[in-house]
Amino acid sequence: MELIIEAQALFAQHYNCAQSTFIPFARQMGLDDESALRVAAAFGGGVGHNGQNCGAVSGALLAIGLAKGSFCLHRWYEDNY
Repeated sequence: MELIIEAQALFAQHYNCAQSTFIPFARQMGLDDESALRVAAAFGGGVGHNGQNCGAVSGALLAIGLAKGSFCLHRWYEDNY
């Protein structure tokens, strides 16, 4: 519940949907706010403000990648192919 409240507060401060969704999770994973803001910046407004993909979903996918994504290409390839 705290993550939801934090995301809502960020959105109320005019951060985009992706940033507002991603930052609370990024903080828990030890990523600093500036880096999290930069990573999620282009995903707001439906990816570059084109209205296609929901920024909140993009932010959530960034959080999943940060938490569970592979950092080794060889391992990623073995896990996915």
